[in-house]
Amino acid sequence: MRRAGRSSRSWGLPPLLEELRAHRDRLPRGDPRTGQIDALLNTVGPLLGAAAGGPIDPAAFGPLRGNAERPELDPTERALRLCGLGMAELAGGQTDAAVEHLREAVTIGPDSDSRKVECLMALGHALVQRYEDHRKRRDVVEAIEVLERARGLTAGPAHPHWAQLSITLGWAQRLRGQRPLGRRTGQDALLGHTVAVLLQSGTAAATAAARHAASEALDVARWCLEDNDAVGAAQALDAGRGLVLQAAVRFGTVTDQLMSLGDDELAHRWRHGG
Repeated sequence: MRRAGRSSRSWGLPPLLEELRAHRDRLPRGDPRTGQIDALLNTVGPLLGAAAGGPIDPAAFGPLRGNAERPELDPTERALRLCGLGMAELAGGQTDAAVEHLREAVTIGPDSDSRKVECLMALGHALVQRYEDHRKRRDVVEAIEVLERARGLTAGPAHPHWAQLSITLGWAQRLRGQRPLGRRTGQDALLGHTVAVLLQSGTAAATAAARHAASEALDVARWCLEDNDAVGAAQALDAGRGLVLQAAVRFGTVTDQLMSLGDDELAHRWRHGG
């Protein structure tokens, strides 16, 4: 997505797959969806790698398409596989096919399935990408509807996809000409990042979450500056700075964490390299 000078082909899908991995890791032990998500990631991952180096042979999508068309699949499973196919097609530059399959996935998949949000988010990305490529207004209008629907299926900023949905929705709104609304939605994304940082349980995870938040805070600040909203830009930058400081202060160094756990001996050995 070309917000703040970045292409959606490099920005949108890798984080989406990372969020799928995070969703898998939160599932209870033995949950059958774990294997389904692993199968999806194992199939789509290599295609994403190939896409980074150049066009993908359309024949590469054959196995994914065949898996999605198997007659014995129930609607939920078919929707998941269509979503994987659409994500792979989008990564490979097959935007029209991606939109078609992702639309089908969100049509047949029940709203009660927690993966519905991921499918809607992927469709929103695909529609925004197609709008950027061809500038057909109906694509950005549909993208906004889809992304708003996805946010409606979440429980608010605490949902793991809230920040990603909000920043994409904010960009789509700006593309449609709703610039002030887009800025406000971008600020919503930063609220989601705040929750994400607070929910992390370790230094590395918190630092990674804060780094991502800081990057998107810069994007929102740029939007504000483009619109001569100096106050909004300052607020966005302050939010990003605050999240980085929060991660650093809350979790501290490895030595600090070991000492907080009462393991002074190991903390001393860590501090002195032995």
